Amino acid sequence: MRARSALGIALATAAIVAVGASWRSWPARAPAPDAGVADAATYQCPMHPQVVAHAPGQCPMCGMALARVAGEDAPEPAATATSRAAFTLSPEREQLIGVRTAAVEYRELHRDLRTAGRVAFDPDLYAALAEHREASAAQDALDAAAPPEARRRVEGLRRSAAQRLVLLGISSSELAAVSRVEGGAANLLLPGQSAWIYATIHGTAVDPTAAMTTIAAPDLPRVDHPVVVTTRALPGRAFRGRLVTVEPVGGTTAVGSAARQAVRVRALIATPGGGPTRGSFVDLVVQVPLGRRLAIPDDAVIDTGTRQVAFVRHPDGRFEPRDVLVGVEGEGAVEVLDGLSAGEQVVVAANFLIDSESRFRADRAAFAAADAAHRESGTSATR
Repeated sequence: MRARSALGIALATAAIVAVGASWRSWPARAPAPDAGVADAATYQCPMHPQVVAHAPGQCPMCGMALARVAGEDAPEPAATATSRAAFTLSPEREQLIGVRTAAVEYRELHRDLRTAGRVAFDPDLYAALAEHREASAAQDALDAAAPPEARRRVEGLRRSAAQRLVLLGISSSELAAVSRVEGGAANLLLPGQSAWIYATIHGTAVDPTAAMTTIAAPDLPRVDHPVVVTTRALPGRAFRGRLVTVEPVGGTTAVGSAARQAVRVRALIATPGGGPTRGSFVDLVVQVPLGRRLAIPDDAVIDTGTRQVAFVRHPDGRFEPRDVLVGVEGEGAVEVLDGLSAGEQVVVAANFLIDSESRFRADRAAFAAADAAHRESGTSATR
């Protein structure tokens, strides 16, 4: 009795192993077409392109009905089993797997630098700016006939106010920038239609051979770059403005071949209808323009680790894999240096399924070519 039980368990185990092996080998062991039929139809799962059969049925992985692959869906020849092949899909299959495309076009790219900021509430700075402004106005009002003693007194007041601003962290270039903003200093103290935002961006690349106020690379924050400010206290609202001052602070740290240091920025934002409260913390996004470039959505690029691939959809429904050379990366888009032309359409959704289909078609064409060569060699050997 025990021997029969052991034998039954052994047979059941062998059956399970055999079924598992058959399941694992499904993609590579699709039933061969009838040798007497020259163009036997192929059936494939729309959601699992590796599942192929030569008769109607259901996908063993998801249960979907296998779709016929013939005629317009026939693959183009592939050079190797590891390459990708161009192929054509019917509009119904495109809709089924959710294919979406976007145009290759010239667009303005930008890169976002994100940091935490604070709404300025600085009575001391406001008083120092007001004192400096009054001293400068008094000095400008003196004419050539003014007594030397009066000139020295006014000049001393102006220098004293300037020194006080230095102690409060305002450099001469920042002072000049703030002075150009009409009514800007008042927002350091009083509520109004605008507000000052202070922030520090860490790890910014600078040119160590240039002046400390010079930012070297074109993709780093500069005066007049647009900013967007949000706060959890006011969900759904975004306040826009621009950078007024950009000043490197502290010493530089070498990172690779570039010098890095913190950059202090001050931004002036518009707050129509009220904005974040003075002294509160906010999220600051500096939008660094990268210029007008030929670009595609970053979702269109498949990074294989050694190259980047994008799929071009032609008007006739054919999908063509292309090696692309990419450049700078912006927010949601990437520059195209080579491989694509303006006006072409690239796949931005269902890329994984399209890529799987392309590689499967290439493998299938390679296996068919190898099988044909094997049959030809066998026929020649029997002659």
